[in-house]
Amino acid sequence: MLKSKFSDDIIIENNSTTCVFLFHGLSAAPFELKDWTEKIAELGVDVKAPLLPLHGVNSELLCSAESADLFYDFGRKYIEELKEKYQTVIGLGISLGGGTIFDYLVNKGGNLDATIMLGTGGFAAKEMDFLVWLVRIFNLKAMRNPFIDQYDKLLVPLEYFNWKMENFPKVPVEMLMKALYKQKKEGIDTELISKIITEYSKKVLSIK
Repeated sequence: MLKSKFSDDIIIENNSTTCVFLFHGLSAAPFELKDWTEKIAELGVDVKAPLLPLHGVNSELLCSAESADLFYDFGRKYIEELKEKYQTVIGLGISLGGGTIFDYLVNKGGNLDATIMLGTGGFAAKEMDFLVWLVRIFNLKAMRNPFIDQYDKLLVPLEYFNWKMENFPKVPVEMLMKALYKQKKEGIDTELISKIITEYSKKVLSIK
């Protein structure tokens, strides 16, 4: 199984001591963040958008994921390697990418100089009880991909849209539900969240 040209890691180097990394969402690819990376790179910082594990080929490979830890462990290792190389590391994650950064900060005790997480729970958080029921009763492992529809034609090149529609009709739902249910059951350390927000707020206020 070969990866698509849309799946190549995006790496833009400006010989900077600051790096901004972007994690894409479930069933997406680095290409979806291409415009973002190029715009951020205009600031003179290094920018990277890696392909998350099991992505970039098709639904069959993606749906073989048994645990979200596969993505979380990848994210932790990737971020730690960036922190060894750069003085300042800033993260931006969408959907699964945002959840991966969230896990690193909240569950792994990691830290970043700044972060933006968009849609960390996504559609699943809203329909969690219903989806957990489906997974348990019907042993549902995959479902129709809710992360791409006709509206996306307005946001991405048609060639990429058609590739994604053809190759990613399904996404792994059992894996997602296990991750969300585990987080809900274990709860979130609100004191830690408050500490993270406070630290980031101080950094933002210190910028002149």
